[in-house]
Amino acid sequence: VCIGFFTVEYVLRILLVHRMSWQEIGLPSKVGPLTKTWKYATQWLNLVDFLAIAPYYVSLSGLYEGSTGALRVLRLVRVFRLLKSPKLRDGVDMVISVVGESLPGILSVFSLTSIVCILFSSCLWIAEGTDYSVTYKPDLYPRGVYVRPQKHGYGQEPTPFTSISHCFWWFFVTATTVGYGDE
Repeated sequence: VCIGFFTVEYVLRILLVHRMSWQEIGLPSKVGPLTKTWKYATQWLNLVDFLAIAPYYVSLSGLYEGSTGALRVLRLVRVFRLLKSPKLRDGVDMVISVVGESLPGILSVFSLTSIVCILFSSCLWIAEGTDYSVTYKPDLYPRGVYVRPQKHGYGQEPTPFTSISHCFWWFFVTATTVGYGDE
């Protein structure tokens, strides 16, 4: 129902924009009706409107046989339609201003978190051991596997941390959880 409403509204706007004055639609000078329609249709917010309804018709037509994940991402463009609402414009401007003013602090936190992540992930990878075994359960791991000592110290088990980048997951989970449910 929403797609139908948005489609009718978008098509009517594009079809009837040639009747409006060039000042009303934000064009810098007087132009012909076809040029006026083209320039209006290619304005940023009108392209957002088009991208908000296009994925529905692409999936409906069956032309897109790949993953629908890309189409779902394009459907998120509908959220940007809120920026056109005059009621929300003051709030959006305030959020943009606040984020812009706090950007140096955000970048500092991001930089320090990245450095600490690399440091502790490297420490974990070294602590887990970098032993690569081709003899540990060759039927399950024919190409070999990274192994670590078991919890009680007797024997070995495969380690989930096969590289420093795999340890990044451990760092962010450990740094952002409060410990509920731990045994």
